[in-house]
Amino acid sequence: MMKITVGELLQLPAMRGAELIAGQGGLDRIITSVNIMEVPEITRYIKGNELLLTTTYPIKDDIKAQRRLIIDLHREGVAALAIKPIFYGNEVPAVMVELANELNIPLIRLPDDASFNDILNPVLGEILNRQASILRRNEETHQALTAIVLAGGSLEEIAQMLATLQGCPISIHSANWQRLIFSVPLQISEHVPGSTLQAMKELALGLNENLMKMDALHAADGHYRVVRDGLTLAFRTHPVTVARETFAHLVVWLFLPDSTGYDILAMEQASTVVALEITKLRAVATVEQRFRSYFIEDIIQGKIESRSIAISRGVSYGWDLGASFIPVLLEIDEFRRFYHQPEPSPAQILRRLWNAVSVSTAVYARGCIVVDRGTRILALLRATGSVGGQDAGQIIGGMAEMINEELREQENVSVSFGVGRRIEDILGLRTALNQATAALEIGQLINGPASVTSFDDLGFYRVLFANHNRDAMNQFSQDLLRPLLESDRSHNTDFIHTLEIVLKCNGNLRAASRELFVHYNTLRYRVSRIEEMTKLDLGSFQGMLNLQIALMIQRMNRHRSAE
Repeated sequence: MMKITVGELLQLPAMRGAELIAGQGGLDRIITSVNIMEVPEITRYIKGNELLLTTTYPIKDDIKAQRRLIIDLHREGVAALAIKPIFYGNEVPAVMVELANELNIPLIRLPDDASFNDILNPVLGEILNRQASILRRNEETHQALTAIVLAGGSLEEIAQMLATLQGCPISIHSANWQRLIFSVPLQISEHVPGSTLQAMKELALGLNENLMKMDALHAADGHYRVVRDGLTLAFRTHPVTVARETFAHLVVWLFLPDSTGYDILAMEQASTVVALEITKLRAVATVEQRFRSYFIEDIIQGKIESRSIAISRGVSYGWDLGASFIPVLLEIDEFRRFYHQPEPSPAQILRRLWNAVSVSTAVYARGCIVVDRGTRILALLRATGSVGGQDAGQIIGGMAEMINEELREQENVSVSFGVGRRIEDILGLRTALNQATAALEIGQLINGPASVTSFDDLGFYRVLFANHNRDAMNQFSQDLLRPLLESDRSHNTDFIHTLEIVLKCNGNLRAASRELFVHYNTLRYRVSRIEEMTKLDLGSFQGMLNLQIALMIQRMNRHRSAE
């Protein structure tokens, strides 16, 4: 600990004979200066973290003033009060002792022969020496970090330097708490058991916002304590922020009982260097990702016509394009709304989506190929074999759940998935991508946000999606539904919604009336009006089929016009 505490003050030679008589719980208070009280209104001249020396002569006969003094010192954040009680028969007034214990303000009784000058000078000297030591250490930290940056050092080197400097483990995490680095000091006290280090390492791997909210005892200033298998693990988090965006998290793992023995300034200095390094890594990753996306786009556009050439080029990116793949297309639901708000920006939202996708593929689908397509992300999931005994559907479902949970907590957004058919030849990616696109767009339409829709589950929508004669389809839908739509607009008749529910219930009017919360006879009247206006019989298969198709076309058109 670089700053002097009240407990350490009592160990100094200048405090020989001094006795702590109250405020045991405040021994860890920091002392930054010393003051002497010999006037009644001392609170106008004191400041936080001071050691106050006094005989309390101005208030020796005023019990209310003695009580008020303790309360005022507590309010101002004074570190400790040291009294030379020569005017009280060498006993500190009971009211001051009682209140100091209640407020945890260290109350020290000085010996009769104590000289304030003999205390003042050594304590100030100790404070100045420690401050000079802090400045030297900060300079050493600055030079060490600068050397790492100039040498093109990595996050591993930064973490190792910090761990050695702090004398305790350091971990660096991504913005969404994925552990990137865990480093331990080169030399660790023999009193630290290996089980503690292992528990810290394992907890760092599973660190996340939920754990810190639900499972950890949270103290002030980012301090946390978590109990694991009977071990109490303490750590402090330091966010690495750039332009109000969290880039990463620095975590210092503390050895108990001394959970404050580290240099906060060093962590703050390191945060700047980590931000620079992560910015550099992001820039490199962005360029690499752009080239990967260009390559996959060339395959989709048919610019690469040889399978062997595609496989050969894929090797340079670490991909085995000779495998079978299942295309999965992801998109944030209603992404357009982020174009019209300052925070978070569309770029920030997409970056957080990428972070969530990276974590989910690392957990569920290692080796998955992920590229961007504007505001969408294309993931090519290897279809050969399974992962951890799970089939493709389970893997995609797990990814969708993890990504949506992560983004829902961060930004209250949802992500939908469209899944195309398995391809054995990478050159068939264009067709499979079209299928995934249809599944994504129609799935958002018929299943709502946060949906996972497979192309094979689209049913008749696949026919509508593939039909290029959209004018004929639209005319078919308008001819049947126009009277109902006009009546709904002009008279609020709700015919379209009624028709949707009747068809959903397969023509069962009693079931439909319950879902619509209307009387059975009311629904029968509505159905008769629908049949009259459309000139179709809802009791016949042909009539129900025509109206179902017309509604499906209308939903697709509504979805396309909203894009």
